Amino acid sequence: MFILLLAALTATKPGDSHHTGVVPLPPVHDTAVVVAVSPRLGTEIHARASRSFHLFPGVEDFTSAVFLRMPDSTYLLKITADSAQAAQQYPITQEQFRRIGYYVDHFEDIVPELAALPGGQAKYFDLWQGIGQRPVATEAYPVSPPPPAAWTSRVVDGLTGVACGLGCGGTIGAMSAISFVESKPESLLISDCLTDTKHWYHYSVDIYDVNQGTYAADAGAGLAVGAGTGILLGNSQAHRSLTETAKRKGVAGYDFFGDPIADLMVRQRMPASNRTLCTFLGVSSGWVVGTSVGLLATAIVRSIVFHPNAWDTIIIRHDGFTLDLPLIAFSLGGTLRGAYIGYRYGEQQDWKEAVEDIKRERLGFNP
Repeated sequence: MFILLLAALTATKPGDSHHTGVVPLPPVHDTAVVVAVSPRLGTEIHARASRSFHLFPGVEDFTSAVFLRMPDSTYLLKITADSAQAAQQYPITQEQFRRIGYYVDHFEDIVPELAALPGGQAKYFDLWQGIGQRPVATEAYPVSPPPPAAWTSRVVDGLTGVACGLGCGGTIGAMSAISFVESKPESLLISDCLTDTKHWYHYSVDIYDVNQGTYAADAGAGLAVGAGTGILLGNSQAHRSLTETAKRKGVAGYDFFGDPIADLMVRQRMPASNRTLCTFLGVSSGWVVGTSVGLLATAIVRSIVFHPNAWDTIIIRHDGFTLDLPLIAFSLGGTLRGAYIGYRYGEQQDWKEAVEDIKRERLGFNP
């Protein structure tokens, strides 16, 4: 089929009309004569036939078209469109007239063959060179979902900032507010079961307490800074999302024929498999990362604040959940961010699958 395609589109002689399916040309007259480029279209091409065979890409608001054979054996294409006050005229060479006729006659075979070629779309567009505007290539627009809604960016970035700020503030607050109170020597009489002897075991008890005012101030400052930073980043992302959404104009991409694929159409056709899996993986990974950061922050606080006098020292804390707050905050922040990143990544995969499915369906269009 590949050899047949190239031979038909590039090497068929204009006189071989019985092979191409083009209607034999009438005798040359002194005036232009309306001719049919293919028996499947007739002398006048209407909008329905244009849509069925994907004719004249780049021509907007197409209404009808006719091919005219001029006295000098050249051709003229007249296209009528709703948006134009007068019919648009385009000169057509004999070779282009022949190629268009062959394309229509063998539409069901040529289109799949062209779609399978690396440069097949360029060959299809070259068929309509000089007719209307240059069609938009499929690869000219990124196949990716629209950016997240403005409120999503603000909420996710804001909450992430709150969690990180509270975790950092709680960590700093714990280091500055937890302080040593006193050390009490203690002893314990231990009986040896084997030798039936007793001895005293001496150890110390170090007691730590927390200054709640200092801790609250540091944690509150971290919360305020984190929330402010998150909101600023969220507003900035929301502004970029609105700008990108306006540029997209609701177009997700273009099919093989240069026709736009609407965002809404893709959204309705999207599967949910990748989003479900990636969101679950994102939640799990985010929780692991966030918890690890929280445990690291807690370990740093313990190594800085608690200094036992000897190995035989028992540390007693009266600081409530001071060391638990960074762990909780970082875990929740990591979980939220992981879920968001995982969902967006899965959405991109589902989006690409839906776009490719629509492209394949349009290739199988039967006139």
